[in-house]
Amino acid sequence: MEGTELKALLENNCYYLIFADLKSYSQGKVTEIHTYEEFLQSECEFVLLIVDSCIQPSI
Repeated sequence: MEGTELKALLENNCYYLIFADLKSYSQGKVTEIHTYEEFLQSECEFVLLIVDSCIQPSI
C-alpha cells in the first residue's frame, strides 16, 4: 500500500485502535521481523507497534 493511500484511509475514517503492527519498506525484500536484530538486518525503514489494553479492577 502506498503512503498516500494509507493516509487517506486514516484521515477519512474513524477507527478504535486496539492493535497495530505497521512496517515501512521503501523498496526491497519484505520480511517478517520479530526481534531488534532482525530489524537491523532487514530492509525495513520504520516500525510502529501499538497495543491498547484495558484492565478492569476486581470488585
